[in-house]
Amino acid sequence: MKRCLIFIVITICTLFLLSYLQWGRELDVCNSRIESFNGGYYENISIIANSIYIFDKEEFAEQIIQDIIDNSLKDILFSYDIHGYPNGLHITVYMNEYARKNGKSNFEISYSQDSNYNSAYNIKDNPDKFKLNIISSTHL
Repeated sequence: MKRCLIFIVITICTLFLLSYLQWGRELDVCNSRIESFNGGYYENISIIANSIYIFDKEEFAEQIIQDIIDNSLKDILFSYDIHGYPNGLHITVYMNEYARKNGKSNFEISYSQDSNYNSAYNIKDNPDKFKLNIISSTHL
């Protein structure tokens, strides 16, 4: 009986720990860089997801892009009042700080428009002109 109780307590504690590691922490922005060119700019962002696994990468990417458009990320505020919204995004996703320090990204998100448009559109006003690509990392 005592072994069974110890097993149950350890199982519950493990489940709480795994639940916290997966869903209990917010993502962090660890780097942001602008690539400016004649007529527009691209935003390069590195984030730490602070989770064990991302089940739906496309849904995750769409949420991150919406947070960037809404300027609602916790660690950073973008300045859209001077140059407007970016003409493309490149986001590198790390699962945790340890992976970031070792340069092992989990995947990358590219949100860009067709080269035929010559970067004429921004991410907020013309989302139909953009294509979302999830690029798996070779570090997996």
